Amino acid sequence: MGTVNAHHFSHIKTTCDPWYKEKSEWHKNWQSIFPIDNREVIKISKESKHIADVGINDTVIEFQHSSITAKELSKRNQFYLRCSRKIIWVFDCYGKDIYMPSQSFGLLDNQIRAHTEIDTETIKKFYWYRSKRVLKNLIGVENIELFLHINDKYVIKIVECEDSWGFRNLIGKAYTIEEFLSHLAIYDKNLNGIKSHGILNGYSKKYQRVLDVKKLTAWIKEDNRNGNYSIKLSDDLRILFKDYIDGFITYKQMNKKAGLGYRRPTSETSYFYGLDN
Repeated sequence: MGTVNAHHFSHIKTTCDPWYKEKSEWHKNWQSIFPIDNREVIKISKESKHIADVGINDTVIEFQHSSITAKELSKRNQFYLRCSRKIIWVFDCYGKDIYMPSQSFGLLDNQIRAHTEIDTETIKKFYWYRSKRVLKNLIGVENIELFLHINDKYVIKIVECEDSWGFRNLIGKAYTIEEFLSHLAIYDKNLNGIKSHGILNGYSKKYQRVLDVKKLTAWIKEDNRNGNYSIKLSDDLRILFKDYIDGFITYKQMNKKAGLGYRRPTSETSYFYGLDN
């Protein structure tokens, strides 16, 4: 009801931040661990303003689920380092092809799964098969820390990358979720005692089904590249995949209808919960 325009109703804008994207279940769960005053913290530098996922004194924490380009990553780092002392990036790597080198069978025999136990006392080597190479830009940068959330219990702080070009051979230290939260308390004593309460365990069931379809799609494409076209990514198969993601059919029903003959790992080694083997 101003003095220039005719009086009218206007929708309330939830944000004017061009960096804002719809948040995933994973993203919301991480933010919900922190006190309300530490969430969605506005940061201002010169003429620009952005909203950090979590702000702890002079430290910004960004939770990243979706893909991000090197250019966008650089812009965010430059902005947050102008108006903050430190940035902590946490990337959603739940269900990714990340391995610990095996002593007995070889590099790819020890994949990190939902319940894999990892020693948190020492720095270890890790191997990320289908890695996000853009993350190499965060290694060795002053006042930036990079964590990968890899399963129900652990995040890995990456301290070095041994690849000259890619981002596969990594060196890092594992933290339990609770140890990670304790680590953050060094920036704000008021965060002492915050707990995850298991809110990250199991993750979103729909996203787990999305991961299933991604794994199956990659498997079919690889099979086709090797000259085997017994199964193709047809429109009918994509409809089946969509029905499965939406929860209308089970994993077993989808495989049976598609004739995939592909069986999920047992629950002890799987990333997925509450679905048929």
